[in-house]
Amino acid sequence: VKEELGKTKRTLEENQTQLKDKERQLESVENELETSKNKLTERDKQLEEKDRLLEEKTKQLQEQTDPESSAAIRRRNSKELEPPRMSGETQDSAAPIRRRNSMEGIRPSLGGESSSPHSPVSVPVAELRLVLLGRTGSGKSAAGNTILSREERNQAATSTATSTSTQQSESTQGEVAGRKVTVVDTPDWFSPGLSLEKLRQDVGLCVHLSAPGPHAFLLVIPVKQPTGEERGMLEKMEETFGERCWRNTMIIFSVTDELQKKNIEE
Repeated sequence: VKEELGKTKRTLEENQTQLKDKERQLESVENELETSKNKLTERDKQLEEKDRLLEEKTKQLQEQTDPESSAAIRRRNSKELEPPRMSGETQDSAAPIRRRNSMEGIRPSLGGESSSPHSPVSVPVAELRLVLLGRTGSGKSAAGNTILSREERNQAATSTATSTSTQQSESTQGEVAGRKVTVVDTPDWFSPGLSLEKLRQDVGLCVHLSAPGPHAFLLVIPVKQPTGEERGMLEKMEETFGERCWRNTMIIFSVTDELQKKNIEE
């Protein structure tokens, strides 16, 4: 009987020890649950803050995509670029061309052209100022050489037109048919990587080189240029110079590849 009582006592002690271990385990689990609960509460707060920030961003995007606010942004950006005055404009008309778009029925004077509707014959001017526009490798320089009858003298330069690019606006003078002609070759104003500040600076240089104002813009577009890029170029021109620039713009389709020239001739 004593032995059985001893065994029972030992068994009870073991059970008590196991119970204490389980109590400690249960306490540890409860602590872990409390910690997890605190973490969840903190995450809920973070999610609420993110939802609030997301709502603010959504409102900002809606304001930016609103047609009226977008138009205001475009007008503000356009005012930062002072477009060059076309030849024949007075000092009082130095405002950006796009601010006078209401003059739809009046064609601007092009380099000495008579503004009188009763004079159909244009009076030749003593000087002609042209501005070349286009992407890098479009053949702007070759077009300028052709205008100034310098094709033979610059044959080596024009053959590498696609490998070099104009870094800033530069002017070249020549005489064509007894008249002084100034051609301003511009860098790639249509490059997506060109900053607004760099564009503004070079537009100012172009204005200086073509002072008191260009007679015409010559937009050079290569025949092989991918469809769709042209629309972006036209939009950039209108954004920079205003709608009135189209009255003084000519589009030149260039062919820089000898094989393309041969195919077109055939």
